[in-house]
Amino acid sequence: NELMTARIYRIITADENGNFRPDDPITREELAVILVNTLKAVGKPLPTYSLSMLNKYMDRDQISSNAVSSILSLIGEGIMNGRSDDILAPKDTATRAEAALMLYKVIDRN
Repeated sequence: NELMTARIYRIITADENGNFRPDDPITREELAVILVNTLKAVGKPLPTYSLSMLNKYMDRDQISSNAVSSILSLIGEGIMNGRSDDILAPKDTATRAEAALMLYKVIDRN
């Protein structure tokens, strides 16, 4: 099934309790991790960027440690933006529009 395939390719990982939660809403940082992991799985990894790119976001300390590099890569490549100039909102639920635009930007860059 799709969940097992995504797990095998390391596109998704279990949470701290060993659950995958496939039917839960997705946060902006979770979407970032999934997109970056997918690009790695298909042999198109994104470059890494300096942590200083996050300095302008007042909520940068809310980013989960496992999502920092993914968010940096997506911001650096122009795939992800903050909700405003100084708010990233990593824990907010991603909207359908945000997800669609990020997917478009990933596809359009290759």
